[in-house]
Amino acid sequence: MAQDTPKSKQHAKQKKEQPSASTMSRRNLVTDSYKAVKRPESSRKGVKREEHVPETGRFQSLPQSRPAASTPKEELALERLRSFDLEWRYGPCTGITRLERWERAEFLGLQPPKAIRDLVLKHGDDPRFVNSLWNDYPL
Repeated sequence: MAQDTPKSKQHAKQKKEQPSASTMSRRNLVTDSYKAVKRPESSRKGVKREEHVPETGRFQSLPQSRPAASTPKEELALERLRSFDLEWRYGPCTGITRLERWERAEFLGLQPPKAIRDLVLKHGDDPRFVNSLWNDYPL
């Protein structure tokens, strides 16, 4: 029967402390401490990218919705409106329309460009012109 020498105890301790290969290859993440919860398919948001076609037994890609075609003049106007959205000098733009933001900035004496107001009023029925850049993101 071999006696446990201090050297053999250190060796055994080092063996226990060495992480396994799977632990070394993966970093600890914050999400590791939370239980994974999967929602049922019916409650998932968004449009399905593919749809099953029963007669062929294959999947068919659904057409993606495209924004309305724009002329180069409209694209230039939209670019000016996007730059207005990104200009923090006129206050936050989430949760309000571009016209409401312009009017608030005017009321506060921040002197927003009149051309922005004119663009929004000219294209008042088009959501691309009315809504801010951040409209599609929840608050």
